[in-house]
Amino acid sequence: MSAPAGTVTLSEMMSPTTTPKAISDVHLYTQLITRDNDVKGYFDPGHFYNTEEFTMKYNEQHKLLLQSLSVDDNEDSTVYRARLVNDKLTIDMNHEPTQLCYAITLLTPDVTLTVGPKTSLALLLRSAQLRITMYTVSKELTKQLKLPQQERDLVRSQVDTVSRYAQNVLNTTTNWISTNRNEMRKRKSSFDIPSQSDRLYRPCSPTLSPPLSPHMCSTV
Repeated sequence: MSAPAGTVTLSEMMSPTTTPKAISDVHLYTQLITRDNDVKGYFDPGHFYNTEEFTMKYNEQHKLLLQSLSVDDNEDSTVYRARLVNDKLTIDMNHEPTQLCYAITLLTPDVTLTVGPKTSLALLLRSAQLRITMYTVSKELTKQLKLPQQERDLVRSQVDTVSRYAQNVLNTTTNWISTNRNEMRKRKSSFDIPSQSDRLYRPCSPTLSPPLSPHMCSTV
């Protein structure tokens, strides 16, 4: 059963486990700015939301990769090298910036944690007993981490395209069959209805040709 959007749900596992093998998965958290959620000029996990539902089990490690919708490099999830000397902050723009990432592990045994779509990162981080590690990754590693999601989205897009094409073909075929059936019914109706002349002609006696007028018929 899918989790409602914007929720984090903890549930007891049906079959308790001891120490399952740790696995790793990657989830994208995108920065969303709305009218009631203005840019504050500093990193705020309450601005980042996931798009896909995911479930965590005990001792599983999941990576949360943060990304922004901004078209420039001035993103809240982008980290630059900086130095603080005599209360003066200097940002090093010569080195390649990195991307923020979280590694979280569920520490409660025999429990699953389900995160619904459009759930803020801030809500997730304070919702359960998690081991949380915040670090940065290079742009090259960011591309590698995003690759499985991009391939999944590509497959979904292709499947949707094929499904829409198949549905269009089905609709076209159905309409063609319906149109031809209606046309056949019309033709059949035109053959079944007798013509006006057939309805008026009633022979009075066996003759080779129809009488010229009804008055010419006489009763013997």
